[in-house]
Amino acid sequence: MDLAAQQRFLLDLVAATGVPPLGEVSPGDWAAVDAMAAQHRLQPLLHARHGHRKDIPGQTRTTWRTAHRLSAMHALAQRADLVETCALLERQGFSPVALKGAWLSRHAYPEAAQRPMRDLDLLVPPEQVIPAFRALLKHGLRQEAPAEMTVEEIVRLDKHMPPLTTRRGTRVELHHRLWELDGRLNHASPSPALFANKAALTDSDGVRFLCPQDQLVHLIVHAVYSHRLDCGPLVISDISFLIQKENVDWALFWSDAAQIGR
Repeated sequence: MDLAAQQRFLLDLVAATGVPPLGEVSPGDWAAVDAMAAQHRLQPLLHARHGHRKDIPGQTRTTWRTAHRLSAMHALAQRADLVETCALLERQGFSPVALKGAWLSRHAYPEAAQRPMRDLDLLVPPEQVIPAFRALLKHGLRQEAPAEMTVEEIVRLDKHMPPLTTRRGTRVELHHRLWELDGRLNHASPSPALFANKAALTDSDGVRFLCPQDQLVHLIVHAVYSHRLDCGPLVISDISFLIQKENVDWALFWSDAAQIGR
C-alpha cells in the first residue's frame, strides 16, 4: 500500500462500522499503520475494537494491548488530578469547566483508556485566569517553561496560560477562551458570544463540563479553525462517540452555527 492507502486503512480500522479486509495487508503495511496509530493516540481504541482478531499480526495486537493498559493507568492518574485540581480552584473561589478530552474520555467513550489525553484543559473567565493560575502555582503545580509574554499579555492575546504540571506529572492548561481571538490567526475565528452565560453540567465527582452540544461545537471549531483540519483522526472518533452517546438537537446546532459561523 502507498501512504494514502495506509491512511485510509487506519481510518477504516478506527471506524465504528464495518471491518476492513485484511488479506492484502503486508507486514510492512501493518508496521506503518501501527506507527501512525501510535502518533495519533489510536492504539488503545484499536485494541478495544480489534484486539480479538486473529487475522491481525500478534505483535501488532500485543502493541495495542500494551498501549491500552498504559492508557488506562494514565487515565486513572489524570482523573485524580482533574478532580483535585478542580476542587483546589473551587476552594479558592473559582468555577473551572473541564474541556474536550476530560469529558469525552469519561462520558462519551466506552472507557477512558480508549481516549488518551495529552493534558487537562480547564476554562475560567478571562478576569479570573491570572489569580487562578497563581493559585495553582502556589498550591504545588509547576510551570513547565518560562513564558514569552507577561501574564497580562497572554490574557489579552492568547487563549490559555503557560502549561503547568501536577505532582503526578499531568499537564494542565488553564484556558480563558475556547478558541483564538479573531485576528490572532491568519484567518477568521468565530465569535465567542454563543458561549456567553452557558450553564455547565456537573458530574458525580463535582467536575463541571460544557453540555454535550457545546462540547460538539468546541470540537468542531477547534479542529476547523484552530488547526485547519490538521489535528489528526482522533477528532473523528471523538465526534462519532459523542453523537452516538448524546441526543444532539440538530436544529439548534445549525441555528447556533449560523450565529457564530464564518
